[in-house]
Formats: sequence, C-alpha cells, structure tokens
Amino acid sequence: ARMEKAQADGAGESGNSIGAEMRGLTKQTRASTIKHRENPLISDRKRHVWRIHPMQQLYLTGDGASASAAQLMNALNVPFSGFRLTPVRVGGSLRGEALHLLLPPPKPRLNDVLCRVRLTEKDWLLLPQVMEEIAAPGLCGTFSTRTPILIDRIEPEMLVCPAFCDALMQVQAREQLAIFIVADGAEKPLQQMMPENRQRWFSAPDTPAETLVEAAMLRL
Repeated sequence: ARMEKAQADGAGESGNSIGAEMRGLTKQTRASTIKHRENPLISDRKRHVWRIHPMQQLYLTGDGASASAAQLMNALNVPFSGFRLTPVRVGGSLRGEALHLLLPPPKPRLNDVLCRVRLTEKDWLLLPQVMEEIAAPGLCGTFSTRTPILIDRIEPEMLVCPAFCDALMQVQAREQLAIFIVADGAEKPLQQMMPENRQRWFSAPDTPAETLVEAAMLRL
C-alpha cells in the first residue's frame, strides 16, 4: 500500500511538472503566434501606405530631354499644366529665358515673364522673385484641374528658392502624372530632396520614345 501511495505521489508530481511545462510551452506558443500575427499587419500597413502613393513621377535628363517631353505630350494628346522655359532673343541673339505657364494664369501679364538672363555664353542670372511669386503659385494653382504636370526645366540655382522647392514637393506628391526636366547639376540636389521611392529617372538620349510613353501611360 505504501509503495502504491509513493508511486501515485510520484506520478502526481510528474504530472504537475509536465502540466507546468506544457502550460509554459502553451504561453510561448501563444506569444509566438501573436508575434507572427502582428507581422502581417505591419506589412499590410506598409502596403497600405504604398497604395496611397503607388506610382513614381518621371524625371528626364540629358540632351534632348525637353524634346522628348514634347514628343511624349503629343503622344498622350492630353492637356498639361506646369511650365516650360522659352528662349528670349534680341536681334537674333539669345538673351534669356521666359517662364511660360502652360495653363494661362488669371492675369495674362504674369505669363511669359523673363526669369533667366544670359550674361555670357555660359553664365546665367536667375531672377528668384519670378520663381517664388509666379512659378510656384502657377504650379500649385492648377492642382484642381488634375491635368498631368510638366516642369521644363529645373536649373540648379532654382533649388535655392524656398517657395519654388515647396511647390516641387507638392507636385511630386500629387496623384497625377508629373514630368520633371532636370538640367545638369540639379540631379543630385533634387534626388536628395524628393522621396526616393517616388522617383523614376530616364536619360533622354538613351531612352526610346516608346519607353517614355509606356511609363507615362502606366502613370495615367
């Protein structure tokens, strides 16, 4: 009888030990399960954020970038807002560039305003007030039209104008297609300023027109 009691006590202790061990494993398994359940939720959040800004804007560099953008606009055959720099000539000589808004502003006198002056063959003078008070509002003021946006061209000295840079950031964040024509020397500052996952860069001389049209159509 005593031997049977001892065996029963030993079995009870062993059962208690096994039960405690099982309870510990159950807690670990539950914690592990919860942890694994949390990860997909985090991924879902990340995917949700990506869905908010799912597409990249297009950046064109190199010789012929403006011409490639013009061909792209003709191929898409839709109205564009934004601006392009147009040459200003005096007596057949290039003396500067004017800011031409693609959608006419409420005040016509604010269109085709001189924004860059050519001092010598290689030296140019930017008129920052034009970029701050005409270019920046001209970009942001057309968001309600939801048209694709062309910015032709961004020169390095323009990136020291706070209001203009803020307008570029707002254009970058828009859902509609935006095409940025970027001059030599402005690539790196612009890449650092813009969200990395929202940029898609093309070298105009090395990119067939069909590739640009395809990329733009995906954005549209």
